Amino acid sequence: LSGGQQQRAGIARSLINQPEFILADEATGNLDTVTTDEILDLFDRLNRQGCTIVMVTHEEDVALRARRIVRLRDGVIEADQRMRPPATVDASQTDPFLLPGSSATRARHGNAPGRLLLRLRDVRVGMKTLMMHPLRSMLTVLGIFIGVASVIWLLAISEGIAHKANQQIEQLGANNILVTTSRPSGDQVKTKVYYYGLTEEDCTHLENTIPSITLAIPFYRRTGREFRYLDRMMEGEINACTSEYRELYQLEMLSGRFITPNDAETLSNVCVLDYQVAKKLFRHEDPIGRSIHIIDDFFKVVGVTKPRAEIERIKGTSAGQDFSDNVYIPLETYWIRFGEAYSTGNNGGRAVSQITLRLKDQDDAIATGHAVEQALKRTHLFVDFEIGVPLELLQQARNTRLMFMAMMALLASISLVVGGIGIM
Repeated sequence: LSGGQQQRAGIARSLINQPEFILADEATGNLDTVTTDEILDLFDRLNRQGCTIVMVTHEEDVALRARRIVRLRDGVIEADQRMRPPATVDASQTDPFLLPGSSATRARHGNAPGRLLLRLRDVRVGMKTLMMHPLRSMLTVLGIFIGVASVIWLLAISEGIAHKANQQIEQLGANNILVTTSRPSGDQVKTKVYYYGLTEEDCTHLENTIPSITLAIPFYRRTGREFRYLDRMMEGEINACTSEYRELYQLEMLSGRFITPNDAETLSNVCVLDYQVAKKLFRHEDPIGRSIHIIDDFFKVVGVTKPRAEIERIKGTSAGQDFSDNVYIPLETYWIRFGEAYSTGNNGGRAVSQITLRLKDQDDAIATGHAVEQALKRTHLFVDFEIGVPLELLQQARNTRLMFMAMMALLASISLVVGGIGIM
């Protein structure tokens, strides 16, 4: 083919593809004047139908047919001149070089089939790009997979931790307030000998003066005590408590009964064993009705509790509870039998390790917690107590969980965006 024929064949090949954009580099360089005018007229009609055309030429008369002229010299723009306003797209115009029902015509007119074809073309181009660099694409997809999997894994772990924390807090009771004894800091103490901690009087005072409190349940805990039965010995924890303790911590009886109000009134030397204590001291024997030696006295076994899961100590309160190796005795009996040397609290009163305050309505929990703090500060020389409000801790745990989940979602989004950029 001659140069002019090759030029016309190249233009025809471009038009058959129904383009929306044409870059014509010296499109009329090898054509005669008549053919040049025909080609430029065709470009003008295509432009009015919505096709963007960029012509590159060294001929002034060809450039003057354009609506905008950008002049370059040695790769630098010297002038940018608007010759005519941009063409107004007229969808009603037809052209012998464009079939009325062609995909390009439908796409420009905004028909749904045309848009679908364009989307399919984008998919083909994307797949082609991926196949051009298979290793890079595989590594990018692997990075996205590992990133998303890591985020899901972290979310699952955080969900499990939050669920466990919520269970621990809920076990303490959403409508309860926990007040525990704590050693005062060194800068509060000015003498070598001093009494500190909660007392029986604190329990009675709080129950009688704060209207939202329906019940105050005290108990005293001593660790590292020796329990003996015949020649068998073990160390465990004494829990001197009232009859409400069982309901408070949801203890179930394996055999026998729990401590009753009558045991406290009569100062009975009775005890209830945890399952592990009964197993270690009595092995295959029935412990009910037998006596064990605690500190300096004997206590008759009246019941054995079923194994109970530990309530771990949570942030904001020291009210965690390990129920293994426990022996429960009446609180009044403990105070009387073991003397003031073991049970002296603030101002010389009978000491308790913890007071659980049960409320009428859990909505009053936070306000009542502040009222309890102020009441104890007025009667105590030191800040020798800690106040834990499970409802408040539960709300804080849920808020922290939501913030953590939002952060993980943000990290997942960043991972997906970075992976997408790598593919593109």
